[in-house]
Amino acid sequence: DTGQATGGLFTKILRKFNIKSENTEPHKQNQNPSERRTQDVKKNTSKVLDRTGAPGYLWFFCMLYVMMVMNYSALESNGWLTPYQACFGQTPDISALLNYTFFQPVYF
Repeated sequence: DTGQATGGLFTKILRKFNIKSENTEPHKQNQNPSERRTQDVKKNTSKVLDRTGAPGYLWFFCMLYVMMVMNYSALESNGWLTPYQACFGQTPDISALLNYTFFQPVYF
């Protein structure tokens, strides 16, 4: 049990947020859906950096942007809800994503 290894704190957090815990075999990425999502974040971050011409040192900010776009995009597997909507129960505000792109100059 994962809770025993951490003194029960881990188990308390899982129960508080109603999170199901599963064990996976080492080196078996196909058993863990978050591995695929992480791969998608990395791939999309590289695409955005490449297509915008942003310097490499902005990779972290680009990754945050990519994760925001992915969390605000509806998924068929979620019944066409966004991950944000499924988690918080409200429609996300995408106005910032519509008005600006990553590494777009903003004049004020």
